[in-house]
Amino acid sequence: MGIALKWSDQAKRDLKLVFDYYKSNANIKVAQNIILSIFDNIEKLKNYPNLGKADLNIIYRSFDLKYLIINNHKIFYSNTQKGIIIHLIFDTRQNPEILLDKLRNLK
Repeated sequence: MGIALKWSDQAKRDLKLVFDYYKSNANIKVAQNIILSIFDNIEKLKNYPNLGKADLNIIYRSFDLKYLIINNHKIFYSNTQKGIIIHLIFDTRQNPEILLDKLRNLK
């Protein structure tokens, strides 16, 4: 049995933005496939919570933040005693300042 998985409100919003972007700029099938790929890879964390890499630039946080790269997206998460928390999803083609703002607002 794997570890519990929880999505933050920010991660849920980010996932919806990813879906909406691909639905509008490609088609619904592409959007669905990208979301399924994200879910499939995140599910692996239940059995392999240390699968992601630590980002040395963001270790200043009060929790151990790691990330997975899935296509053009970085999925930031932490492995806590209560389970794995998905904090945010970032499209790596965006301005990195957007990521920094999101990271500053993590709780």
